[in-house]
Amino acid sequence: MLPPLYHDMLMWFVSLLSMISTNSALTGMNANSCARLLAPNIFTIEDMVQYHKLLPIVTSFCEVLIDSTPLD
Repeated sequence: MLPPLYHDMLMWFVSLLSMISTNSALTGMNANSCARLLAPNIFTIEDMVQYHKLLPIVTSFCEVLIDSTPLD
């Protein structure tokens, strides 16, 4: 569980990425591009083999999160 401040900052950043991907015609960044930017920065694992196995899963999760975040 994230502390409330970290949760709020993460959700703000996901909302920003959602806005960016919604305007992909202008920004050139779709949800997948934004997810590839976010995913490596939200988890760490010392074992590089395990890291590279999990990165696509975390990236897919981030893409779904970005696509499903409503714009305010």
